[in-house]
Amino acid sequence: MKVLMRFRGKPAQCIAAHRIECPCLFSDQRERFRNFYIEIMDAWKRREKEVINREEFHNKTDFTVNLQPFTDKLWIPMNKDGNTDFSYMSVDCFHFSQKGYARATNALWNNLLEPFNNKTQLWKQEFEDFKCPTEERPFLTTKMNS
Repeated sequence: MKVLMRFRGKPAQCIAAHRIECPCLFSDQRERFRNFYIEIMDAWKRREKEVINREEFHNKTDFTVNLQPFTDKLWIPMNKDGNTDFSYMSVDCFHFSQKGYARATNALWNNLLEPFNNKTQLWKQEFEDFKCPTEERPFLTTKMNS
């Protein structure tokens, strides 16, 4: 959600859509609560990491839970004029466009193949870096097989 708040040069339809889709963060009446909501989102992410790191999710050979941090430092590229490149976003400026999903999918795929403690958080240009399984590591990486 924070990435949506950092958008620059929002077209009118994006402003309207954001106020309808997420009034808690984008309506003028709720602006004073924005930091409170951000704190809740950050606390949720911290709790999510705590749960995922519990030993019970990493002590079996046939099941595990792994965090893929590809969205931790999510940002949408800017145009040459310094405004957000909305070609990565759908018409509602809330969901990704096909181009945005290509970038997100590429980042997630790379995270799945990267070692547990060395996962990329910054997105690259779509398909600039596309990782593939190797002979040494033919499977998706987990905490146990990294």
